[in-house]
Amino acid sequence: MDMPDEALSVAVEALRSDARAWQETADVTRRAATESSGLDLGLAELSWAAEGDLFVTYMMIQHKVEHLLGQAGSTLRDLANVLEEIADSYESSDSAAAARYDNLWEPA
Repeated sequence: MDMPDEALSVAVEALRSDARAWQETADVTRRAATESSGLDLGLAELSWAAEGDLFVTYMMIQHKVEHLLGQAGSTLRDLANVLEEIADSYESSDSAAAARYDNLWEPA
């Protein structure tokens, strides 16, 4: 199905806008992953609670959160990149089609 130029422009801009939103979300998520790595609590901060398994449990949870946030940031970045690639593909396909048919017919 052929899409008028204006509709194609709107669709491509919507893809790029979504890509920017996902990229911004990926950036925030990756920053959260970086920040979470600095949320260490040592034996002194946990005081009496560190005597049991709380310290080990806290460290495991902290590392898990950091890992999951890092994965989420990468996945969201990949999503943004795919949306940009789709937008590029639409634009290049439209340009190639226009060039192919540009001189095909001329009014008399």
